[in-house]
Amino acid sequence: MENPISYLHDSWLEKLPKLEASLDGRFVFAVQADTHYFDIEDGKQLYNLMALGHLYPMNFVANLGDMIRGYFKDREGNTPEKMQAAMDELSHRYTTDAPCPVLLTIGNHDANQLWCQHYGEASQMITEYDHYEKYIKPIKAINGDNMVTDGESNYYYVDFPSHKIRVIMLNSTDAKFSEGYAETYVFTDKQIEWFKEKALKTDYAVLVMSHSPIRGDFESHPCGCIGGDQISEAVEDFIAAGGNFIAYMCGHVHISHQLTDKNGRLHISFTNGANIAEVVWIDTEKKTIDTLFLGKEPSERHLTY
Repeated sequence: MENPISYLHDSWLEKLPKLEASLDGRFVFAVQADTHYFDIEDGKQLYNLMALGHLYPMNFVANLGDMIRGYFKDREGNTPEKMQAAMDELSHRYTTDAPCPVLLTIGNHDANQLWCQHYGEASQMITEYDHYEKYIKPIKAINGDNMVTDGESNYYYVDFPSHKIRVIMLNSTDAKFSEGYAETYVFTDKQIEWFKEKALKTDYAVLVMSHSPIRGDFESHPCGCIGGDQISEAVEDFIAAGGNFIAYMCGHVHISHQLTDKNGRLHISFTNGANIAEVVWIDTEKKTIDTLFLGKEPSERHLTY
């Protein structure tokens, strides 16, 4: 990417000196969520994250789902063809000349499910296979052997040996409209089994990311996910066996917030927008998480786990 700073949104530029001063060897990554992209409305949209990775040494950059708009309302661009084209454009932007590992997870809008439900056209569903081919397979080529999927799944983990951290990316919409699932927010039994028997079999510290919150503890998303309790129980078993768990992180709720669940585990949500991101630093020795907002206030978060 030539002159990456020119791709950054203006609201990010004022934060760059503070960001540079904070790059001190801790595990660091940048997160966006709920970008709801469908057209090239702004030449900088969704290049922001990759440009940042070119400017500073990030361990990874991530988008936590609802990458495409996927609405059902009648408005220009909200067609299955436009959604597929948006996926192709996103894949290009996230993988071309990627400066570091790229982590993506699937949101409830990414399957075009709302459009299909509204118009009764299940054949226009963007399938799990589509997501694997357009998103997961390309980033797997970038992330290398440290990224492990469950076959052609849209959930996976990526290891970072230099910091002894494993990031597990779950699919909180792991259900197909054509199979008649009554609920959108689902961790299937297959994914839960993989999470327990494969992903959590590690001596590394574990960070779990998904689009929707694991549990229904956020006021704006009180229902949680089907299978979320089993995910939580697996984490508690992991901790009881001596595992080091960092936090759950998610998008979907369109707010920057944090809470502690009944087990004492930290849940962190990220706000929405293509011109908004949050840089996150993790110190596994001090058990601290610090963040810096790019493009939105408040400007910082200082958390412990």
